[in-house]
Amino acid sequence: MKNILFCISGMSPQVITETLYVLLIEKKIEIEEVWALTTEKGKKLISELILDKKNGAIYKFYEDFKLQPKKILFNSDQIIVCKDSKGNYLKDIRNEDDNRQIANHILQIMKTLTEDPLTQIHGSVAGGRKTMSVYLALAFQALARNQDHLYHILVDPPELEGSRDFFYPVPGVKSYQVHGKNIPAERVKLELAEIPFLKLREHIPAIKDLPNSWEELVMRMQSLLTSQPIINPVEIILEKNKKAKFKIGEKEASLQDKWIMLYLFFIKKKQNFCKENLCQRCGNCFLRIDDIGEQFSDETKEEYKYIKGEFSGYTEQDKLKLDREQIRSYISKINREIKKTTLFPEFYIITSIKKWGETKYGIYLSPSLFRYSRK
Repeated sequence: MKNILFCISGMSPQVITETLYVLLIEKKIEIEEVWALTTEKGKKLISELILDKKNGAIYKFYEDFKLQPKKILFNSDQIIVCKDSKGNYLKDIRNEDDNRQIANHILQIMKTLTEDPLTQIHGSVAGGRKTMSVYLALAFQALARNQDHLYHILVDPPELEGSRDFFYPVPGVKSYQVHGKNIPAERVKLELAEIPFLKLREHIPAIKDLPNSWEELVMRMQSLLTSQPIINPVEIILEKNKKAKFKIGEKEASLQDKWIMLYLFFIKKKQNFCKENLCQRCGNCFLRIDDIGEQFSDETKEEYKYIKGEFSGYTEQDKLKLDREQIRSYISKINREIKKTTLFPEFYIITSIKKWGETKYGIYLSPSLFRYSRK
């Protein structure tokens, strides 16, 4: 599991190294990447105080704790600067539109960071404007998975907060001079307060197909949470010598027989992996496109022969073979028709994930919501 730290930062970038210290040094969590969202002013401060190769706090941190810098991906490319609606970098957050853009940026970052099921996100709300922290917490509520955590860094004594003379407890240092005060090292304490939050991601399973606007996401989630029932089952009906049917609830989608066979293939794979007929979003049932092509025929030939009949021209040589382009085309057409059939296509469409550096395809629909019948 790759551990990633995602911080909100403003005029006190010390929160990045403080949070990193507790996670990496005290809690022994091997952070491999650090990302920060900030403004143009904030990035300048991070560059000067944290990432400067001569005097930056992060390089002193590596040296003090004998860490190899190459093991932690943290450089200027990991500092994301918010832009306004015109594409200009934000110097500060001063109006409603700035707040809206910040929310959209956080949404996009969280969507990206949580795509890989083998990552664990550690979020910090300690820095930046209050609205930035609020939006990060809300983004965690919407998109975080079971393995993700959200924190606020607490620094004691409070005089150390925001001080540019303090970035983390330095080994061997006996005291710190802050604002003319001498603070003994034994008094210094950093603590990560974990913030519990509702995890609603299961209500919006197809993350990559979500809107890019935070306001649209809120509207979508509100509709999902207030609609009854939230998810209608998928039903595939096969009749001899007749066209197969694909229904979501009471509505029938206009899918060709081979498209339905492909969807049925993904359902079968899911049934093999999901315990207690409930999707855990592990991605283990997702397949590479070449594996789909190789396994598709054997998994669906009996069903295809059933609807086409013994004298349909089906042969063992044909075997419903699909090449890469056909699979991609079928997936696209299936998803297009599903989107026409339901207000909430996120639950049903065939989606893709990046796993072990490869693109894999599958569905997040729980097997308990699948109905299959032959007539």
